[in-house]
Amino acid sequence: MVQAVDEATYLTPEHTSADPASDAPRMSRTWASVAIVAVNLLVFACLLALDIVSPRSAHTVHHVMSNSPHLVMEKLWIWQMLTANFVHSGFIHVAINMFLVAWLGPELERLLGSHRFTAFYLVTGTLAYAAYDVYGSLFDVRVMTVGASGCVFGIIVLSTLSFPRRTVRLYGVIRMPLRWIVLLLVVSDVSAFFWPGGIPWINNVVHLGGAACGAGGWYLFGRSVNLHE
Repeated sequence: MVQAVDEATYLTPEHTSADPASDAPRMSRTWASVAIVAVNLLVFACLLALDIVSPRSAHTVHHVMSNSPHLVMEKLWIWQMLTANFVHSGFIHVAINMFLVAWLGPELERLLGSHRFTAFYLVTGTLAYAAYDVYGSLFDVRVMTVGASGCVFGIIVLSTLSFPRRTVRLYGVIRMPLRWIVLLLVVSDVSAFFWPGGIPWINNVVHLGGAACGAGGWYLFGRSVNLHE
C-alpha cells in the first residue's frame, strides 16, 4: 500500500476563497467520492448476500453485469461497459479499489467539482472496458472481467499529472514520487503482454485504458483549473 506525505494542493488564490461556504465540512464538498465508494460497497454486499440466499440468481446477475467482450460486441450488451465497474470479485479486490478512490478521489473532486469528477469516473470506466471489448474482439479473448480498476487507474494518472510533486510512502516505508509508482504500474501492464497468458487475475487492457483516460482528462480539464507547481 501507499501512504501520502507532503500532500500538495497547488491551487491559485482564485481557488482559496474566503467565502464562509468554503468552511463547510469536507464530506459535503466531496459527496461524489463518498457516493462512489458507497455504491460499490453496497453492490458488493448485495451480491454477496444474494450468493448466500440464491447462488443461481447471483450467478445470473454476475453474468449480466460483468464485462465479456463477446457479449458486448456480438450481442450488444453494451451496458456491461458501465456495470462491470461496480462489480468486484472479492473483498480484497473491492477494498483496494475503494481505498484508492477514497484517498485520491476527494482532492480531485474538490479541484474539478463533484459533477465533473463523477462524469470523469464513469466515462473513464466505460471507455476502459470498451478498449478491452475491442481488444477481446480482435484477439478472440472471452474472459469475463469485473472491477473498478480502469476508473482507479484514471484517477491515479489524473492525480499524478495534476499534482506532480506529490510524494508517497510505498508500504509506509519507501518514500518516492507518485509519478514513479504510476510509471512502474504502466510498465508492468505493458510488459504483461509479453508474458505467455498474461498475468492471471489482472486485466492489463482495462488498466491501460483507464490510464489513457486519466491522461486525456488532464488534457481536457487542465486548461480549466488553475494549477501551479
